[in-house]
Amino acid sequence: MSTMTGVQGNGQGIFTVNANQAQRHDAGNMTAEGQNKKGATIFAGDLNMGQDSILAKKQKAQREAMKMIRDVFADDMKTDAEQKAREQHIEQLKEKNEKAKSSLNDIASMRQSLMEQYKITEDSQEQKDLELVRKVNASENPFAKDEVTDEEKKRYEQIMEQGLTQYQENSLMLDDVEKELNGLISDNKRDIAIEEDTIWNTDMLRLKKHPMKDAADNAAKHLEAARKEMIYDLYNESKEHIDEKIEEAKEEQKEKTEEKKEKEKEEAVKEAKELEREIMLQKAQENTQERIEEQTARAKARSQASLQNQINEDILDGINEGADKSADVEQKIKDLLDKMSLLQEDLKGAAVDNTL
Repeated sequence: MSTMTGVQGNGQGIFTVNANQAQRHDAGNMTAEGQNKKGATIFAGDLNMGQDSILAKKQKAQREAMKMIRDVFADDMKTDAEQKAREQHIEQLKEKNEKAKSSLNDIASMRQSLMEQYKITEDSQEQKDLELVRKVNASENPFAKDEVTDEEKKRYEQIMEQGLTQYQENSLMLDDVEKELNGLISDNKRDIAIEEDTIWNTDMLRLKKHPMKDAADNAAKHLEAARKEMIYDLYNESKEHIDEKIEEAKEEQKEKTEEKKEKEKEEAVKEAKELEREIMLQKAQENTQERIEEQTARAKARSQASLQNQINEDILDGINEGADKSADVEQKIKDLLDKMSLLQEDLKGAAVDNTL
């Protein structure tokens, strides 16, 4: 059982993991003095974990975050370039319109010059026929406001049968050029309006979306998610290493416990043998003491019997020798008693020597 107490990371991708190992102790195996066992502190540096893998994940997350920013930045730069191109296009279209307007002014001057060249006045028949031809040509346009009358149509047919004058043909050619220039100006104005609307809409969209800010936020979120994932992976990896270390510690402790039990068993057998030896020695000493006492008793009995026989013999000899020798007899009896006392002391000493 392991308890995770902390997972910390620093800028170098080095992590430290502390674990407190709660060890169970058998009260019967505790010594009289007591034994304190401390929890183990395990460091990631001692776990031989995949630091290269962690660094690779971190670098990959950083590359992905930078790519997110670069992609958005590239899109933003592309949009800027497109906006600038649109602005330049608008300027070009405006320049073309200015040139077209200048050409229109030139056409008006050329018309005046033609009238002067061919000496045409506004109320001349040639000018009126030119205006009628212009009206009929304009009527072909469905958006034309003026309508051609039957009389005007008949006169138009007559003009076309007769053929146009040089003045009328030149004037109509100027009309075609004017029409083309007005169409160009109209198209340019339309394109300018489209470009300006696109620029405005793009600017408004960028103000609302904040692509660069969003990209930075997304990159930060990506890095944070990657960091949490790395911590989670590191936690699982370190937990596996810690569990392995704890199992190794348990196995080592188990081996030590078994060695201790075996040693205690050997000590107990040794003590039992010592006790058995002491008991056997004590019994041997008791048996020896009993034999000594028996031998002493038998020796004493034999000595007393021998001494009594000698006394009896001496007494009988004394009686036979006469009463005058009674004093000598008593002295001999005393000497015999003293001898007997010395014999008893010798026997006791012999018993003591046998015990040694």
